[in-house]
Amino acid sequence: MKRLALVVLVVGCSYRERSRTIHPGELGSPAATITNYLSAPVRAGSPTEDTPGGVSREAIVDEARLEAATPGQVCVSLVERTHVDLDMPLSDWNFKLGGVEVHPSDELVTVRDHSYRGERDVVVADAVTPTALASLRVTQPTDEIFRVFERSGRACAPASGNKIVLEVERPMDDHRGSWGEKFVWTIN
Repeated sequence: MKRLALVVLVVGCSYRERSRTIHPGELGSPAATITNYLSAPVRAGSPTEDTPGGVSREAIVDEARLEAATPGQVCVSLVERTHVDLDMPLSDWNFKLGGVEVHPSDELVTVRDHSYRGERDVVVADAVTPTALASLRVTQPTDEIFRVFERSGRACAPASGNKIVLEVERPMDDHRGSWGEKFVWTIN
């Protein structure tokens, strides 16, 4: 029974996975591109990346494209988009391609600012008496910026078979679990 509980725990803590079946002629094309969002299955609530209201979630969508698959080697290009709070160089992330640790090359960084309307408190007051409770909150609209870092690169690794898996992990130092995602291609 203890083994069964451990297996269920490990399976339940997997990063968000997206998959696609492609034909060999589609390598390097948009048909070989998979999109995904970082998830943190060990953190409270198992969150996935999100944006504030007024900013499309598309602003933080990650992409991986299977560029080449030859006997013995596969290559992918990838784009990681994260809010400034999760940003770090790709060299600090953990990547596995076909089960082999890889380090993306040719990193290119782009910063994109997305504007949205927020609000801030101007007056907050609470009052309590033996027979009543009163609360007052006055807010004022604000202009906010959601800053996204877009980091792109390319990685290759030895591989065999028709199933290619790219595992991405953004390690965290806060002892609450890392963020990550998984891309899976099946060449048919």
